[in-house]
Amino acid sequence: MKSAVQEVDDGFILNGTKMWISGVPVADVGIVYAYTDRAAKHKGISAFMVDMHAPGVTQKAIDSKLGLFCAPTGEIVFEDVKLPKDALVGKKGDGF
Repeated sequence: MKSAVQEVDDGFILNGTKMWISGVPVADVGIVYAYTDRAAKHKGISAFMVDMHAPGVTQKAIDSKLGLFCAPTGEIVFEDVKLPKDALVGKKGDGF
């Protein structure tokens, strides 16, 4: 996933995209791993609990695939999604 999180006073702002995710078209909540510090490489990844119906979250189904038609697959786009501070799972940088 090409994603990044910017920390703001009241929480975080999430931006990024990811394709070929199982269950996306039917997901209500997801755990998203995103960089909070790219310079720290894998130690700069944090985990967030995200409401998939929040403003700025777009879920798109991928219907034209070669197999596994019984498993819904899709793409998620995050555009300036506001996350509260308690959306952080664990500590910042402990996502990896």
